[in-house]
Amino acid sequence: MCRFYAHTHPCGHTNMVFAAYCSEAAMVQRQCIGGEIWQTLTMDDACGECVIENAPATQRPARTGKGKKNTKTR
Repeated sequence: MCRFYAHTHPCGHTNMVFAAYCSEAAMVQRQCIGGEIWQTLTMDDACGECVIENAPATQRPARTGKGKKNTKTR
């Protein structure tokens, strides 16, 4: 099984980050599904999702793609 780092944030979210291939996956350079947590690291900051949600509207990234409101004036 491939190895991953688990980044735990104070907001409660955990992100899995690829660390190393297992011997079987190394042959094809494709990581396993699932895997083994090699090490858990405690992060000092909230995750990216929580930072964007809690940011003031002026600092949030613009939404693009489907669902974008029509901003043309008549």
